[in-house]
Amino acid sequence: MINIKDHITFENLLKINELCLLKGEPFAVIGKNRICSALGNQIQPYPSKEQAFASMYKSLVINHGFLNGNKRTGVIALYISSKLIDNPLKINDKDLCELTYKIAGEGGSQILVEDITNMVFKYKVSNKELSNNFDLENLVREYIKTHEWLINELAK
Repeated sequence: MINIKDHITFENLLKINELCLLKGEPFAVIGKNRICSALGNQIQPYPSKEQAFASMYKSLVINHGFLNGNKRTGVIALYISSKLIDNPLKINDKDLCELTYKIAGEGGSQILVEDITNMVFKYKVSNKELSNNFDLENLVREYIKTHEWLINELAK
């Protein structure tokens, strides 16, 4: 069992990526520094934890630190983040898919973190205490199972 306490670590992200790969897709880190840079966003002094996690999601999608599954990894990391701060995602799978492809596309870096935050989180908690001790692997498997359409769409 892999527990996640108060933020997503590099090791957590490796596991998320590994679990979200489709059968036959090879696992490989192609940019460790890009992954670490994206993860660093979650601990930057944003006005709210939601913005910090939205920034991490955006960077994971744009930075392409993995050979495969960057968009899926970013989406699942965003979901795990929402669980950490007990602030559920308000965006449906279709809209999250469109947003993720928009971020991954040309000009995606121009999308403001504040706009992403407003689209994906139900409310702003600001700096509420983080939850802890989630079983990462079970959370990822649960998300993949209940959001199968989204995971498959993001694999295209």
